[in-house]
Amino acid sequence: MRTFILQVDSEGKLIWSPNQKAIWHDWLLDKKGKQIRIKAEQYKGSKSKAQLGYWHGALVPEFAHYHGLSMEESHAIMKEEFNYRFITTKDKAYRVGLSLSSANHETMSKAIERAVRYFEENGLNVPDPNQYKIDKDKAEMI
Repeated sequence: MRTFILQVDSEGKLIWSPNQKAIWHDWLLDKKGKQIRIKAEQYKGSKSKAQLGYWHGALVPEFAHYHGLSMEESHAIMKEEFNYRFITTKDKAYRVGLSLSSANHETMSKAIERAVRYFEENGLNVPDPNQYKIDKDKAEMI
């Protein structure tokens, strides 16, 4: 299976890099005479290093300090509390916590927004997101 992430221009045409176009052409030649399935979906992007830096370098430590918890405990609670979806049955809606490891940019943004709202509602310090980065799995203030 091949995955291509392409931009669509203002006229609805695909914008290919020369490398992508060559790979696509070679892949099609390899499938000559065969039936193929093409599935297109909107790309939502993966979470960014800035988001991870802010989450692990600012929000989790602030939550840990406020509640007197370890970083691991805080991260476990926060990912369940601020990253969730609802599953609705005929009788009830259930809130289900999700993992952040497979979160895309949009999902991570929602989790951060929920955490920041919690911080504001509970009088916690809301760190400036522009002061944090992540480098080699270590979040730090810059």
